[in-house]
Amino acid sequence: MGRIIRLILYLIRRIIPIVLRMVFFTFRSMILALVTVLIGLPRAIEFIASDWTKRAVDLGFPTRWETMLYWILCVVAFIQFLIGWYALSYLTVWVVFLFF
Repeated sequence: MGRIIRLILYLIRRIIPIVLRMVFFTFRSMILALVTVLIGLPRAIEFIASDWTKRAVDLGFPTRWETMLYWILCVVAFIQFLIGWYALSYLTVWVVFLFF
């Protein structure tokens, strides 16, 4: 019985940080999706991809692949915006069904 309890506690300690990271990623994506409504999607993607590319180069990413990294990060930023829009739409439908 003691082994099962220790195993459960061990799994909880391992799973909670992963779940919290996923929740924070979702909230961050939702906030970024709201920002795109204000400034526009292409401008937001360019800003985020260039910021991420600059960070990667500053941390030692080879500059010869910088342009390819920029375009890959543009796709990643777009996917993150799609996740945020999906989460916002799901949350909106859930709230509407909750109240009506």
